[in-house]
Amino acid sequence: MNRPLPTVHSNDTADRPAPQPPSPPAPQARRNAQPPVSAGHRGPARRRHRSGSRLPRQLRFVSGGFVGVDVFFVLSGYLIIRLLLAEYAATGRISLLTFYARRARRLLPAMAAMLLVTLAASAALYSPLEHLRFSETALATAAYASNLLFAHRAADYWSTTSSLDPLLHTWSLSVEEQFYLVWPLLFFALLKAPRKLALWATLVGSLLSLLLSLHLTIRFQPYAFFLPTSRAWEFGAGALLALVGGRVGRSVAINPTLLLALGLAAIFGSSLAFDDGTPFPGLAALLPVAGTILCLQVGEHTGEPTPLHRGSCTPQ
Repeated sequence: MNRPLPTVHSNDTADRPAPQPPSPPAPQARRNAQPPVSAGHRGPARRRHRSGSRLPRQLRFVSGGFVGVDVFFVLSGYLIIRLLLAEYAATGRISLLTFYARRARRLLPAMAAMLLVTLAASAALYSPLEHLRFSETALATAAYASNLLFAHRAADYWSTTSSLDPLLHTWSLSVEEQFYLVWPLLFFALLKAPRKLALWATLVGSLLSLLLSLHLTIRFQPYAFFLPTSRAWEFGAGALLALVGGRVGRSVAINPTLLLALGLAAIFGSSLAFDDGTPFPGLAALLPVAGTILCLQVGEHTGEPTPLHRGSCTPQ
């Protein structure tokens, strides 16, 4: 029986998207997601050492820090659509070659350096069999497919062996890059279509992904956790906000400070309340995803951070 994971993307000008400036809260929201992730990787509150003793008291309070990854996924879906919309509004076209080249310049040098260092350390510190297994992980990481490998291995994210894998954290980057590989192509295909078609396609695809995530969380949780198909709805939630958020903000009376407070409470509340016994992603992932959407909607509504937002985080 598999242990649950802690319960650890026209020519008719009327159809063209209107130009939309980047929303200020996005970079700060990324910053807000970092502390829960870091604390979560130090150990869930109820996780014990092999000796049986509990983790140090100062590490127990953020048992659900893994929800920071869900925040990043929503932000990625939101930002990619905002960037593509802005490029299309400014130039009337989208250059996929430029987009992918920009991603490669940003990620490949750091990825190559990290893999070379960890492979050298593995050769020096691991047994031949352990080094062979790690080399397999490194190859999957280089191909941005480590999440698929970990799903195949049905890894328990917080198990002793998995938590010692130097590349386990790359699963989320792999999911993100798989999203970046597919989503711009789909968006490019829908550019000439009516805007409502893009909205409905994103909404239906996201709902199907959410249903798959709920099913897999119950049936075989590692697949729900690692596979891009069960995480796509989180990217889709951010993409939907990028497509309609401005219009919602203008048509609905919103108190930005209250909205931001509710969003941050949902994100940090879930990082405090969840632990390695929470079925995840499943229904539980709706809380940090909804919190991220609320925070981003503040930027759509106001165009600038609220006083509460400036007090809680600073721009990068």
